[in-house]
Amino acid sequence: MKNNKEMAFAALFVTAVLMVGCLGFIASSPSELEFDNDALGANETATINMFIGDSFSYTPATNLPSTIAASGNGLVANGGFLTFTGGVLSGTATVAGTYVVALEATWTSGSLTQRATQTITFNVFAHIVVTSASSASGLAGQPFGGYQLTFTGPSDVVTTLTAPSGTTWNGLNFSAVTRWISGMPVAAGSQTFTWNLSSASSGESINFSVTVTIYDGIAITSSASSEGYVGGAYSFTVTTSEPSATIAATDFPYTIGISWTAPTMSGTFNTTAAPSVSPYYQDYTIEYLVHATIAGNYTSAMQYHTLRVWASLEFKTLPTISNVTTGISGSMATLSADILGATSIVIDWGDGTFTPVTPGLDATALLASHDYAEEGTYLGSIEATNGEGTVKSFFMLDIGIGSGDDDDEKDKNAALSFSVAVFFVCFMLFLILGFLIGRGMWQFAAIEGIITLIAVVALFLGAIL
Repeated sequence: MKNNKEMAFAALFVTAVLMVGCLGFIASSPSELEFDNDALGANETATINMFIGDSFSYTPATNLPSTIAASGNGLVANGGFLTFTGGVLSGTATVAGTYVVALEATWTSGSLTQRATQTITFNVFAHIVVTSASSASGLAGQPFGGYQLTFTGPSDVVTTLTAPSGTTWNGLNFSAVTRWISGMPVAAGSQTFTWNLSSASSGESINFSVTVTIYDGIAITSSASSEGYVGGAYSFTVTTSEPSATIAATDFPYTIGISWTAPTMSGTFNTTAAPSVSPYYQDYTIEYLVHATIAGNYTSAMQYHTLRVWASLEFKTLPTISNVTTGISGSMATLSADILGATSIVIDWGDGTFTPVTPGLDATALLASHDYAEEGTYLGSIEATNGEGTVKSFFMLDIGIGSGDDDDEKDKNAALSFSVAVFFVCFMLFLILGFLIGRGMWQFAAIEGIITLIAVVALFLGAIL
């Protein structure tokens, strides 16, 4: 039994010695050289996608102390954009393309040498960059100059028009395929067009908007007509919808006393501007031409302006007729008047008879007579005329042939009869008044006395008239 235990211990000792020897041998053998895969996520190969302008920096590491060298077209020396200095691979992409950098690590220990490689592929893409403007403009009623969306970027860029819906707006047509906007806008307004641009290879997607604004063309906003008169101050200013417009006038009547200094015509009309006889005015037609550039778009307009010039307002020097006097004796009527400034005088006696009178140089003391054939009331007139016009003065004649004296006698007899009647009434009233007083009827006497007084007054007035 004792020998068995000793043998077991001896065997265990030998086993332990052998295990320690094996571990020592294992520890003295080198590990396999490899790159740390934490930095790029891969050991032997890696792919980096980036855009022009992006920067890259990488410090490779291995599990064993080693020296690392870099090669490939991704290095600046070989036409790339990367440098490997101080153990760091770095650079900023400048040109689109595919670049490869190979890293090789070398470990040496005595006669042992290990090598490990890591290949990195760089896919450099250009950003999608829109090169066309973000705005465009045109004029209503005029052909639109056109707008096309242009850009740079990967060759597989796809464009999609996302707004507005449809293919037309305000007379303009647009295509998502050709990216053109063209046509004839019909009215002023504004519309924003939005495109989506995307590249499957680079994974980039952007939206771009362009605003198309349509303006109204220039218009003349001032009136197409104006008026003035001879001797009067005149001013008229041409106005337009565009303050920066250039304005010109053609067929301008410079000889009538006014002048043109854009945008105003002004002055005082002279006597040649309008006639002094009917219709007392003269029309002139002036053509205005205006043009301007609105948001880079040329526009113009024209207007015919009617200028009416009136003669000056003045009082006419017409003849005057004054101191018209008529007289009647039986069938004979006489007429006198004072007339100034007449070149011809005609008397209308009202019975179809006209008497022309030759006027004096300045004044005429008119004296004329006419024998009527029949009794009646006649409306006559004196008509005086000169170069400024005609005036009339009317007179009324009541002709009673052969009865003038009889009428006067009748009037006298009627007055006498009235006086006699009033006198008789007064006499009777006095008798009644005396009777009432004699009877002591004083109240009635007072009333009757007032009546008697009124009658006496009437008798007195009748005698006077």
